[in-house]
Amino acid sequence: MKKRKSPASWLFALVLALGFLVMQNTTGLPQAAAADAAEKIAAPGQAVTNSDKSQEGEQQTAVSLEQAIKIAREAFKIPADFDKFTNGFDQSKQGAFWELHWNRSAKSGGYIDIRVNAQNGEIWSMSQWSPPLDGSSYQGLPTYSREQTKDIATALAEKLHPARFRETLLQPGRDYFPPLLSQPRGQVEYRYNFARVVNGFSYLENSINVTVNGDTGEVSGFNLNWDANASFPDPSGSISMEQAEQVFRTQATPQLYYFRPRIPGGSEVPIKLVYGLPGQKTQVLIDALTGNILDNNGNYYGLYGMSGGGDMNMADSKMKEYQLNPVEISAVEDAKNLLPQDTALAKARSAVSVPGEYSLRSSRLEQDYLFTDKKTWHFNWEAGEEPERKWLDISVDASSGELVSFYLNEYNMLDKLKATEPKFSEADARKAAESFINKVQAEKWEQVVFKDAQPVMGPFMSEKQLPSAYTFVWFRVARDGIQFPDNGFNVDVDAVTGEITGFQMNWYNVDLPEPQGVMEPDAAAGVFLQEAPLAEAYLSLWPEEQWKGSTEEAKIHLVYHLTNQYFTMLNAFSGQPLNSDGEVAVATPEEVGFEDLDGNPYGEAVEMLSSAGIINAVGGEFRPNDVVTQAELIAMLVRAGTYSQWGVRPLSAGSEEAWYQPYYEQAVQLGILQKGEQPDPDAPVTRIFMARLSIHAMDLYRVAKLSDIYVLNFQDAAEIPEYLRGHAALSVGMGLLEPQEGNFRPQTFVSRGEAATTLVKLLNSWK
Repeated sequence: MKKRKSPASWLFALVLALGFLVMQNTTGLPQAAAADAAEKIAAPGQAVTNSDKSQEGEQQTAVSLEQAIKIAREAFKIPADFDKFTNGFDQSKQGAFWELHWNRSAKSGGYIDIRVNAQNGEIWSMSQWSPPLDGSSYQGLPTYSREQTKDIATALAEKLHPARFRETLLQPGRDYFPPLLSQPRGQVEYRYNFARVVNGFSYLENSINVTVNGDTGEVSGFNLNWDANASFPDPSGSISMEQAEQVFRTQATPQLYYFRPRIPGGSEVPIKLVYGLPGQKTQVLIDALTGNILDNNGNYYGLYGMSGGGDMNMADSKMKEYQLNPVEISAVEDAKNLLPQDTALAKARSAVSVPGEYSLRSSRLEQDYLFTDKKTWHFNWEAGEEPERKWLDISVDASSGELVSFYLNEYNMLDKLKATEPKFSEADARKAAESFINKVQAEKWEQVVFKDAQPVMGPFMSEKQLPSAYTFVWFRVARDGIQFPDNGFNVDVDAVTGEITGFQMNWYNVDLPEPQGVMEPDAAAGVFLQEAPLAEAYLSLWPEEQWKGSTEEAKIHLVYHLTNQYFTMLNAFSGQPLNSDGEVAVATPEEVGFEDLDGNPYGEAVEMLSSAGIINAVGGEFRPNDVVTQAELIAMLVRAGTYSQWGVRPLSAGSEEAWYQPYYEQAVQLGILQKGEQPDPDAPVTRIFMARLSIHAMDLYRVAKLSDIYVLNFQDAAEIPEYLRGHAALSVGMGLLEPQEGNFRPQTFVSRGEAATTLVKLLNSWK
């Protein structure tokens, strides 16, 4: 569906409009201190001499600017080549802070920003970027593992905030690993979150966060978020875990939905029956003291929903279209079921009233991204000149002429900033939206159910937040009363005028599977509780009224919530967890060691790849002496060549695929496999197969295929296929594989441990 402009964009406009006021505000910086800083601080660490000005400024903060600089330098190393220094001052609800900025004037650039509490001298944040002066880059495996850098992060957190650190517990981390096969690559970052623990329960909104560069072992980021005045409910009287699970089963029972992956392929992409959380929520919150379901509407901080990469919102088809050229437009217009431009334009005008002052500026025919046999006519009208320019977009189906979407913008930004309060309530605006849908899509209106309403706030210049518009969402109800969230309507209504300003319809003409044989809702609830067990924690929730003009602050609750964030929904027949693309979701492995590597010569290589997320322990074992299969090797190479955080996603449409198929598809994209190549997943990897794929992974195929230029000094050179002579020579010459008693032995099987060792050599070959 069409994405509404975020309230943040209006806020930005507000800042621009009031810029002259902002420029006269020093954001809380004591005037004497500001003047003194500009006059006295010429270089990092330079002492500030006493003067009437400096003394006057220092009286307003317990920690002077000079003291703040010294505190920062004692905590973090400031290299001598960071020779530019500026400072600022910020005061907010958190307190008063000196903001210190060091920059490197050298061509390579770089910065270090540190925030020091001006009342007690505590460091609350640090971020730095320090590219090598010699222009070198990061390559191969990182120098440090997560386990090694954990000690660095722990030591810093304890050093800077010892008392707070004792109240924290390290949470599971999400590290950043750029594609390690890329040369050069970005830096590896290990992220550590020490969350506050109160009464034995975590409070994720308060934490100490440390980021460590895995290539240098240096701290690249630090942040403290802590509210010393937070009030926490007494946990005595909390309901039991069994009671919370029963509440989930009875009041938050998973709901059956139809789901279509957002990939091209039209009707060839199968529609799936899935179980998701009711109301398309990404999280369920149960009040641990009352047992009630908390209607959070996402107005909370700290807990990640069971996103698996995102939730199941209606697809934004407008963002996923590509434009046809004039020749293609002419060809499509010749199709007998396609409306000519004039007819489509008349349909657009009949669906939406176009004021006489508007002039048609453009017309275009576009092909849908998801359904390539579906086309849409788009028309754009404009009126007026900047800054009072107005515009109207209308889109109609190129076959039926029915209204697909429209968006009206008739507001000058300065008009938006006037203190005009809304005249239409949410109920009145919803009636207007319902009337419009019933007018333009009467038949489909009978097939939808109301999902929710979201106010779009401000930006009115008033003391409290007020809605400037409302967005209403309806979901399609398909066969047997099962909702289809990807289909339905979005309608925007202006809260001041009551005018419909936006409309978007998604409606697929596809076959829907019958629900016969799906698991019962209670069974689905059991799978959710097994795969994402409930946990108890403190959580800040903003009241719903906060979005309707209330100034009430967030309140801390003790809640039960779903844990384990690796999936979004379940296959309604098998109960298998699925991600937001409808593909089989793979749980992020816990940090467990391998039990079968003690004394094994391949142990170090396996641990290095495990730390980089390239291999995972299965039941705590790696089985280093087992033969590696072709699918396993391809998966390792692909993980080394892709962004690690979200894993490998399918690139094509299709039914349920084997676990290795997405890796095969990605391997083609990376040049590891050739297009159309489909290795036997269970076949053992031979040394020549290992050599071939390793050389391809290094992007040396063009060199390797010049087989005539290579002289092979192996006793069994005749056993190597002619077209793979270059692969064998390069793999040995680069040290990826070792000759065995003067032979290459192309058909000898490779063990999992040998494959790990070869991959480590490959990744480090650029260093």
